Amino acid sequence: MVKRLFLNIFLIFLFLTLAVDASPIMDALIDSKLNQPHFPIQGTLTITHTKNETINLKSFEIEGHPLAVIFDKDISMSVDANTVISIYHFQIPGKEPGDYFLPSISAKIGGKTTTSSPSNYQVLSEKEIKKETHGPQAKLLFTLDSTVKGPSTLYPGEKTTLFYRILYNRNIDLTYSELPLVHPIHFKKVGDVHIEDYQSEGATVQELSQEIEASELGNFSLGPSVIKGYAYVTKEGKKIYQTPLLEAKAPPISLKVIPFPKPLQPFSFNGALGSIEAQAYLDSQLPLSTGESIQLKIEVSGISNLSDLKIPLIQCQPGFSGFFKMNELPPLSEIHDEKKVFLLELIPLISWITFIPSIEFTSFDPKLNQYHTSKTKKIPIKVNDSTGLKTHFPNISMKGIDEREIWPNPIPPPLEINNQPYITQHSTTFQIRSGWLLSSILLGATLLIAQVYVKKQRDLQPKKQVPMSFLLFKKAIKEKDVHLLEQSFWSQLWERNLLQSDDRHLEKIAHLPALQEFILKLQALQYSQNRTYDFNQVIKEAKQLMTP
Repeated sequence: MVKRLFLNIFLIFLFLTLAVDASPIMDALIDSKLNQPHFPIQGTLTITHTKNETINLKSFEIEGHPLAVIFDKDISMSVDANTVISIYHFQIPGKEPGDYFLPSISAKIGGKTTTSSPSNYQVLSEKEIKKETHGPQAKLLFTLDSTVKGPSTLYPGEKTTLFYRILYNRNIDLTYSELPLVHPIHFKKVGDVHIEDYQSEGATVQELSQEIEASELGNFSLGPSVIKGYAYVTKEGKKIYQTPLLEAKAPPISLKVIPFPKPLQPFSFNGALGSIEAQAYLDSQLPLSTGESIQLKIEVSGISNLSDLKIPLIQCQPGFSGFFKMNELPPLSEIHDEKKVFLLELIPLISWITFIPSIEFTSFDPKLNQYHTSKTKKIPIKVNDSTGLKTHFPNISMKGIDEREIWPNPIPPPLEINNQPYITQHSTTFQIRSGWLLSSILLGATLLIAQVYVKKQRDLQPKKQVPMSFLLFKKAIKEKDVHLLEQSFWSQLWERNLLQSDDRHLEKIAHLPALQEFILKLQALQYSQNRTYDFNQVIKEAKQLMTP
């Protein structure tokens, strides 16, 4: 009530000032007197102006640096319909405990630059916060902070962590939560949200962190974030809720995903992040014969996204196409000791190969903003001729790929390697082998057509498919996991095409009020201080809403 009276007096004062001076007026204040060390500090901008004076959102500056602001609302003055009070929120970096000076903030309003007056604010130490928040006379504390722990400008595949901190010094039951950092769209979640509760200087702190991976290019804004709830006291085992409804907000978090730089990008780059190191080892006995497979073990380290790392196109690297045949299946791989090991199978096509060429790997280091290339060493080998022919094999390369367009160094043709010419045998031998080869091809084609026909007939038979939502629902019941239960309902909404995949906006299911209210309840249970709810009762409600 006191706060509302103060706001009314403040607005009247601003209007009277504007009546004397028609120029826009801007005031900047830090929102809280309980600013915690090292956490972003929230502030509010109040701009009094006429309706025809447009505010340029990109023109806000503090100490010569751009300042991001978030629009809150416009308030029209009843005594003057032409006067508007626009309210914006901003955020400045956290600081050490102490007294600070908020510099003037400037912006272009109606084409003219308007500047706020400087003001003072404090950042309290943990001891000072305890004094303010501890005991029966302590001020009610209910805050929500959001930030990014890691880079906010990312490359595809790069990871960062989104972070919430909820602080309160009363028993509070949440009734509503909108936490987009926990369920971010346009990003790939890495694991589940991590929740940690602890006591700090007379207050309860709940920290929520979610690791994400960049998967789409663009500029993204996650938020604003909101939590609402009622404080309560317990008497004779019953909760007595207090009014008014408490609400805490956090401004949006901005993230940017940019493409890898194209200039000087090596052809062997395929999305690896870090400073790559690659080594190759022969995993077969020598000597070999043409047509026998060679097992090559390749170890790759120094990469942050090892699970997504794929081996580059070996066929398109110099010295492979025409000399070695590759297995058409992707190579087997495993991760251990922060290394990814590929088991590559090669088949030598000619007997006069004396080594396995080096293989090039490339990564991009986001910290240094540059590419890093590593080449394996050449591996000496000895290959015996198992055919008795002194002929070279037809050049085998990937369809539609020309090495001259991909690799800067020209690949020497097989007949000119080591400057030694090789003579093809008499064409009669080749014709005999060609006839045998043609028969094999025709037989193989016949078998392939038969196999395709059998597969098509099998595919026409109806298959019983279990929806993912049902599997998640069963798992949630088994593990008594509220988060999985919420996941099952989102999954069913996607399966029924009521929402697009990964869309978690509750306002889009307003036509399903019972389901909307139940999902809000599940979200509140996940982040509420009260963890003693009856899970069986929750499941009973869920079964009534889950479509069979």
